[in-house]
Amino acid sequence: MDGYAGNWHLNPHLSYQRHEDTYTYAAGGQWYQNDSTTDKFITQFSADTRTSFGTSTMGISAEWEEIESNSLGDHDRSQRNLFFNQRIPLGEHVDVGAGLSAVYYSAWGWEYWPGMDINLALNKKWSWFTSFGESFRIPTYTEMYYNTPMNVGDPELEPEEARTWETGLRGSWNTVSTSIALFRRESDNLIEWVRSSTDQPWRVANIAESTTTGVETEMGIHHPFRSTDFVKQIKFAYTYLDTDMRSDNLETKYALNHLRHQLQVRTDLNWTPALQQQITYRYEERLQGDSSNVVDTRLNWNLNSALTFHIAVTNMFDAEYIEAGFAPAPGRWIKGGISWRI
Repeated sequence: MDGYAGNWHLNPHLSYQRHEDTYTYAAGGQWYQNDSTTDKFITQFSADTRTSFGTSTMGISAEWEEIESNSLGDHDRSQRNLFFNQRIPLGEHVDVGAGLSAVYYSAWGWEYWPGMDINLALNKKWSWFTSFGESFRIPTYTEMYYNTPMNVGDPELEPEEARTWETGLRGSWNTVSTSIALFRRESDNLIEWVRSSTDQPWRVANIAESTTTGVETEMGIHHPFRSTDFVKQIKFAYTYLDTDMRSDNLETKYALNHLRHQLQVRTDLNWTPALQQQITYRYEERLQGDSSNVVDTRLNWNLNSALTFHIAVTNMFDAEYIEAGFAPAPGRWIKGGISWRI
């Protein structure tokens, strides 16, 4: 729900989320069960306007979160966020954006995230872009409070910090759009599960620093068959990652299990004006050599302008693979939902 006040576009947002989770696992010849309920309340108000200086966006948000768990305990935390972004056109070919977010965390105090990007139109078909930004990730409840014979959390964890640089080219002509980008991400205080030997439990710590460099490229073909609108779009995307991590010679649980290669092919289909389907094929190869082929699909039925039903199938062919750490990824997963727009 949004509205206008003079030249300002106002956008209030209010949401409530509740997640109930039951996790059963075996350790040391015994079975354990974790039952957790998480409640999250989010409120946000933003406003934007256009002036001779460009487009200005500002806002404020607040978030409150509480967890009740037989294994993690009962905890709550909150955060408040102020943000401002300014986008300024410099002539007909250059566009510059800059912004700052200031976030107050109940457990860690104030943190500040600056960001900036530049877009330069080279000609009618191609443009060059570059950006820089800082980010911040707070520890999860699991990382702070999880304790089993095999895994030991740390309530004194510090948040992760990262800086990301990116540059690349975008192009479009007729029904084809494409892009290629190079990026570099430097992370400090990386939160990771580590151990010194296999007979020790995993312990979470701010132990690692990492530098990730990579390249990603995309190409989309809109309405590839002119004789029919049945195929709305075919999109190809490829990402390559190379990560250098320093973890003081400790064995890490997740850090070296990241993706090295990822290829995605997505097809959007129009069965009827109200019924659309998306089919996505993913090939993923991880640093240690494991690979997987997974197909997902989603079907949307637009009953009217406000009401949409959907059903999604993840891992449609029930492929077996390891997505993170040592636990196998879920098999075929079917879920449905309703979206109602006021």
